[in-house]
Amino acid sequence: MNISIELLEDSARFRCPPELEACMEALDRLLDDREAGRIGGRRCMDGLRDLAGRHPWFIDAHAHVGDALPDRGSSTCRPVNRRPA
Repeated sequence: MNISIELLEDSARFRCPPELEACMEALDRLLDDREAGRIGGRRCMDGLRDLAGRHPWFIDAHAHVGDALPDRGSSTCRPVNRRPA
């Protein structure tokens, strides 16, 4: 996916591909369904992970997965193995 910025004389605007809008709509539906109680936490997490997996560039889905993990008592954080300086 390419996001570009168009520089105008006194402003600028981002140009996003059409699939971004579809991703935003899917995310909104998923979050609305969770908030309204139509789906549970596990189904919401599965939907978020599916969206992030199908569209790895869609950072919003990854952010919501990361935000939901502490609520589930999970963590994917692992220490980074660094070489000595």
